[in-house]
Amino acid sequence: MRWLDVVVLSLVQGVTEIFPVSSDGHLTVLQRILNVPADIRLNLTATLHLGTALAILLFFRNKVKELVLGAFVGDDERRRKNWFLLFLVIIGTMPTAFAGLFLEKWVEKFFVSDSFLIVGLFF
Repeated sequence: MRWLDVVVLSLVQGVTEIFPVSSDGHLTVLQRILNVPADIRLNLTATLHLGTALAILLFFRNKVKELVLGAFVGDDERRRKNWFLLFLVIIGTMPTAFAGLFLEKWVEKFFVSDSFLIVGLFF
């Protein structure tokens, strides 16, 4: 796999993630076009999603800092609101974490199949 392939996949991931289209479907099609080996597709896609998450955190770093610091500093009302929002973020993240832990093998098999490509393009 060439570095240019990774750059192209990264650009596609970055652009399609912010629009209401399936970034996974586009990545899967492009990975097949670029002949990305099946054994690295899942890890590559996960890494691309991690890059997207880090870019979003970097973009919103001041808001994140304000949220986290606001949970410890300030008046009671501000701390209470920030703790509640942090609680909601943690609760909202838990289903994905549990799915990753308990469905890893199934997702791994599904991800490299043609079924994923078809479903991924439509959802």
